[in-house]
Amino acid sequence: MLQFADIIAAVLAAIATVTPENGATVSLDAPGGASQRPVRLAWSGGGEGEVLLAVKPDGGAREVFALTNATEAYITNLELGRRYLWGVVATDGGGSAASDFTTEANPPRLLRVDGLSSMRDLGGWTGLGGLPVRQNMLFRSSGLRASSVRKGGPSFTASYGSGEQNVTDAGLAYMKKEFGVKTDIELRPSGETAFMQSSLLGPDVAWYKIPFPSGAAIDDIVRGREPFMRIFRLLADGGRYPVLFHCADGFERSGTLELVLLGLLGVSEEDLRLGWAAGFPAGTGAERLDALLGYLHSLGGADIAKCCEAYASSCGVSDEEIAAFRRIMLEGGAE
Repeated sequence: MLQFADIIAAVLAAIATVTPENGATVSLDAPGGASQRPVRLAWSGGGEGEVLLAVKPDGGAREVFALTNATEAYITNLELGRRYLWGVVATDGGGSAASDFTTEANPPRLLRVDGLSSMRDLGGWTGLGGLPVRQNMLFRSSGLRASSVRKGGPSFTASYGSGEQNVTDAGLAYMKKEFGVKTDIELRPSGETAFMQSSLLGPDVAWYKIPFPSGAAIDDIVRGREPFMRIFRLLADGGRYPVLFHCADGFERSGTLELVLLGLLGVSEEDLRLGWAAGFPAGTGAERLDALLGYLHSLGGADIAKCCEAYASSCGVSDEEIAAFRRIMLEGGAE
């Protein structure tokens, strides 16, 4: 297999153009904000046969290869604020060319996965001390399966069917390859997850069912604080990453957990509001957000990070666990 470095080093004059132009800055914001806008790569010239396309983040180890007889390709789920190198080489000897582009650093990083209505990377924001929150570490999504359905009868005699698979097989294969999830956390309660016993991502992925509420209900000792402590103990272990957590639609319960976690990482309240709004259908979720932030502020603290620290401490999370989570998730940390 031809390596990316060979493509970059062997630029021949036979190919006429490659776009985006060298050094171009590319926006990933899609209209409506539901997911990331694909980046269009286009070229012309060369021979009549197939072209080998290679794309690689500058300084990254992973290379993406594709053979095509087209003159364009659409690439999605790119990292925010990252320079990418890419090139094409005609397999019939017609020539090769290379270019680069940089994606805008404009979180949230919304992702496209076939069968999921909502998926995002919690990375890309600015956290404590101006340090970026690491990408490709912590993801949230809508349910990989639909919620379980009670098939009839009173609750003590009813039968339940495990929810149908939402994410497609192609979507699962993509998630395994591109995101490498090691830990899968299901936030729905038992009534919505009956007979779900493992992750759809495979037996090598650790699966945890830890019901977690939305909004200010996180104040509840049983429904909120105890589950948060259990979740956080997982997140304080660097060996468990990358981690995915999800609920039904990927909005309220997942959004609540995301806000507290990003707050602990020092993401500003203004950015937390932006992230929350991007996770809900237009015009919804504002009252729940105000109630959640109101509860967190009631705990005291000079800023939202201190408020979230106070909440984590009230759940039994130690200062050492909070520090470990920050080392894992903030660029410049030790792990």
